Amino acid sequence: MGELNEPSDVVAVRSDAVLCSTRQTSELGLTIGSAMQNRIFQQRIEFVGSPLMAEGLTLREVVLTCQRLELWSVRFESDSTQLVKCINSVLEVAELHSISSDVLAIVAEFVRVSFVWIPREKNMIADCLAKNALIVVELAVVEDVVNVPN
Repeated sequence: MGELNEPSDVVAVRSDAVLCSTRQTSELGLTIGSAMQNRIFQQRIEFVGSPLMAEGLTLREVVLTCQRLELWSVRFESDSTQLVKCINSVLEVAELHSISSDVLAIVAEFVRVSFVWIPREKNMIADCLAKNALIVVELAVVEDVVNVPN
């Protein structure tokens, strides 16, 4: 997962989000890879209005997760071009203003950080984690509907 000319202590973190617009929730998938270990996470985010908002909220959760895990040299990778451009201050997106401000405030205490776009093909594990979490939620909802007591 390392980039050329990148220090060996940098951890690559890949994330993706899947929006369930009917419930205004998003499922996120996250992979954290380093020379020492690989970790995967899934999580639900509530009150999500759009796919871009889902990606932004996912990034904020990912940054907070890295902070909790005390990972201070991180390369955040996403297949959302708009999100990466917004965080890197290349593109102004009103919908992401407060989220990008939160993300930048949190990573200010990190030692080394970068936000990088990657093609969807390189983000398949995070994508599958998010989609699988959504499928599990969908199945649970359908099961609950079918099993309603009379």
